[in-house]
Amino acid sequence: MAAPLPRLRLDRLSELLEVIIDEYNAIREALRALNPPRPQLQVLSLDEYIRTGGESRWVNLTQMQYTRVDDAFLESFNRLCSAYEELGSMALMLASEAPPPVDKVLVTTYLRGKASINFITMNLASSMLTIPPQHALAEISIVVSCAGQLAGLLRSARRVMAGAEARA
Repeated sequence: MAAPLPRLRLDRLSELLEVIIDEYNAIREALRALNPPRPQLQVLSLDEYIRTGGESRWVNLTQMQYTRVDDAFLESFNRLCSAYEELGSMALMLASEAPPPVDKVLVTTYLRGKASINFITMNLASSMLTIPPQHALAEISIVVSCAGQLAGLLRSARRVMAGAEARA
């Protein structure tokens, strides 16, 4: 007899997605308020001139900027991370019971979002991120999209596994 499927509460899944989306919106607004758009910074570079064969003499330094963050950002980011971890634990629990193709998809989707969380965390230094604001938002967007994918995969995998169990 097969082990019972892990319990998955769809209402809790919806709550977690709402929390993740709300925190993402709060993070996006905080980053935009703290880091207004700046003019592009370029400098004259002999190395760039030689490297491009005389086509360009300017090096873009816009990418060399930090992102200011505040306590509101940190609180929202922590709530987003904890909601993602709870969603991830549901996914990993279901992956342990799922057939091989399904478990691989669940685990790799979870790990992709977790990698983005780790990237942001590793680049966080007190009240600054050592990456530009648009890169920070892109990484946090990946976490949100992975959360949405995990939620959809959890619902689908649960139905597929329940159907396979009923046929057995």
